[in-house]
Amino acid sequence: MVGRHLRLAVTAAAIAGGLVVIATALKTPLYEAQATITLDRRPRPVEYVNGGPQFDPYTGNYEHDLLNTQRTILMSRSVLENALKTGGLQLNEGYVATADAIDHLRERLTISTSRDSWDLVISLRDEEQRRAESGLQAVLDSYRAWQLAQSKDRSERAISFLQGQAAEALQHLQQVRDEKQAFQRDKGLFVLDPEHCFPAQRLQALNSRKVVLGQQISALQTLVDQIKGIDALPGSEERMQALLALDAVNRNPTVGEQQKLLYELKTMEAQLAEKYLEKHPRLIEIRSQIATKHAQLESAVRAVHDGLLADYAKLLVQLSTLETSIKLVETELNSYRENLFRLQTMEEQTKTAEQIYESLLRHSKEESISHQEDSVMMALVDPPRASHKAVNVSWSLTLLTAALLGCVGGLAAPLAVEFFGRRVYGASGVRNLIFAPVIGELPFVVGLAHLGSRGDPNQPIQLAEALRSLRTSLRLRRRSGQRGTCIAITSCEQSEGKSTIAARLAVTMAISGLKVLLVDGDLRQPSLDEQLGQTCERGLSELLAGEPNMVASSTGYPNLDFLDSGASTPRPGELLNSHCLPEWLEFCRSLYDYILIDTPALTLFSDALLVGEHADGIVMVVRDGLTLKSSLARGRAMLTPLSSRLIGAVLVARRDVARQEEPQMGAEATVEPSTPIPVA
Repeated sequence: MVGRHLRLAVTAAAIAGGLVVIATALKTPLYEAQATITLDRRPRPVEYVNGGPQFDPYTGNYEHDLLNTQRTILMSRSVLENALKTGGLQLNEGYVATADAIDHLRERLTISTSRDSWDLVISLRDEEQRRAESGLQAVLDSYRAWQLAQSKDRSERAISFLQGQAAEALQHLQQVRDEKQAFQRDKGLFVLDPEHCFPAQRLQALNSRKVVLGQQISALQTLVDQIKGIDALPGSEERMQALLALDAVNRNPTVGEQQKLLYELKTMEAQLAEKYLEKHPRLIEIRSQIATKHAQLESAVRAVHDGLLADYAKLLVQLSTLETSIKLVETELNSYRENLFRLQTMEEQTKTAEQIYESLLRHSKEESISHQEDSVMMALVDPPRASHKAVNVSWSLTLLTAALLGCVGGLAAPLAVEFFGRRVYGASGVRNLIFAPVIGELPFVVGLAHLGSRGDPNQPIQLAEALRSLRTSLRLRRRSGQRGTCIAITSCEQSEGKSTIAARLAVTMAISGLKVLLVDGDLRQPSLDEQLGQTCERGLSELLAGEPNMVASSTGYPNLDFLDSGASTPRPGELLNSHCLPEWLEFCRSLYDYILIDTPALTLFSDALLVGEHADGIVMVVRDGLTLKSSLARGRAMLTPLSSRLIGAVLVARRDVARQEEPQMGAEATVEPSTPIPVA
């Protein structure tokens, strides 16, 4: 990319680097004077509060706050204003030209602190060395005068106000704490985990009991359904036998005992029936006992029957009662959780009140620090001294910055041109606009002449090699076993080199042994006859008009035949719509390996679309740095109906390839022209 815009990149780099050098040269040199002071504190007794030493919960001491306070005083407006009046800095043109001389002095004044050594390093910059020293000395004198002018007894109103606010904050904090404790005690919030509180445990126990009760009901459900089915039977004896068949009834001790006695009585009846007649008193008596026992068995079975149904109904009642209890406990648990949320809110309010109280205490202590500033003493360690070199000008850094900005400008300018420019640059720019591959890139050749009828296709060498690569790309995209591939060559605009490519590509294919037919499909501005240096008696226009017995002309190159555009016609679009074109192309497919058709520009005429409809592939020629992005996008949009036939693009005139002198034409070919081939 930089190679394509080398001149622009070099110019941008030179301008960027030159601007840095010029800006540095125009900068006014500043000299810096520096002085060091140290702060010594007078001993003071330790203050006690509530029987213990006073302690700052944030810093634990007063030293850091006191050091920063002195720095703030040095930069204060009153100190700097007095320094301007006494140091003569107001006579400096730099201060006179500014709207606020104090702000200008503050910008040139730098103060750094050291917490370990209790030093303040003060620096002042000015256009003159002596004035920088005198100005810094004036600042130090003004600071010392301000310290001496301060009253030892500072106003107590701020401290009193802060202490009063702290007392109110403490009272509010105690009130919030009491409310939180009372709420927690009244609501019984002794367990702060909602998953382990008493309602949650009760709910868990009730759910476990509900599971057990559900299992019992499920166990009785089948038996109850069987009993209800037996109760629906019509005969009492049949119902009795069905009930006795149930395990729950048959295994009942009372029913079993009655069945055993009934079986014994029936056995005795059978024995007596063998000895006595039917009306014997013993038989009558035993049968009476059997009837009584049978009634007792029915009564026992009925009791078991009723008991099972009663147990099932009792379990259902227990389940309903248990579900009611679960709902009540869930309501209690939800209320407990809401109370916990309110308790958390009150806890946050308590923390906020604590933070406010601690902040007021801290501010009160900071104000006490300011109240004790009269105990601070200043000692001058290093007097003001100015440097002999300007501190704001470094030519080594300037040259390094100029080199870096020059590199950035040299890269940014070509990038901006290609990104924001109207023209297409490089293969990536073509691919992004046509959504198709770049199948060939042809180098830039100065003064390229027409090939002619017997020119040397191997000159210039770089162009010939690029055309052979393009030929290989087209052959690799050819379907296996396909013969007579028809390719339409077009471009978005005029003067992009499509006719030159068509002629030289046809010659390159022909000398490799392929049978090639080159057709000048540009019926408006034909140019292939100039490229090959020959014309035909009759051309494409006569063919499309329906003239019979037409033949393609042989050329001075082996395996290459040529059909020019023919006589000019006022209606080329209507001719291309003729049925003769697809019929003639179908006939030519059986005679040639490749049929190359040169067509007009896409954005000017629709001829390329009419030819591309009957072609097997379309190749778009794009001129690097010349073709407009809008034209390329519009041409690709016009090819949307034929997008499946777009093979790719050929990028012409790459300027990053070394430019060559005008090529010398090689010796004329000595092969004899091939026999003319008849065209339908």
